[in-house]
Amino acid sequence: MTLDFDITSIVNDVGESFTVSGVSLTYNWHDDPIEAYTDYSLTGVVQVMDGSEDEVAEGLLQKEDITIWVDSDESDVVSLVNSNYVTISTSVSGVFQIVNVITNDGHYEVQAKRVLT
Repeated sequence: MTLDFDITSIVNDVGESFTVSGVSLTYNWHDDPIEAYTDYSLTGVVQVMDGSEDEVAEGLLQKEDITIWVDSDESDVVSLVNSNYVTISTSVSGVFQIVNVITNDGHYEVQAKRVLT
C-alpha cells in the first residue's frame, strides 16, 4: 500500500503564490546560448532558512535560501526542475534558483538558492 502525503489542506491554510520561470536554452553553433523564460503560477508552503536547519548545517543551502512544499496535484508542478527560477514577493522577497527537487508521494519538496534580493 502506497501512502499519499497530500498537503492540499496545509497549502490552503498557510501557502502562498509564487512564480516559476521555466528556462529553455537555444544554442547556435557560433553564439552563446539564448535563454527564454515561460512563467508558471503555483502555490506552496515556503520556508526561509534561518541557519538552524539540517540543510544549512550540511551545506546544501545557506541562510536566507528557501524550501518550498507543493502538492503534486498543483497545476504546472512539472515546472519545478533544477535551474528554473522562483520569484516570491510575499513572505520573502527575491528570486531563487532551484537546486534540488525531491519527489514524494503526494507532494514535492523544492530547495532553492537566493540569486537576487
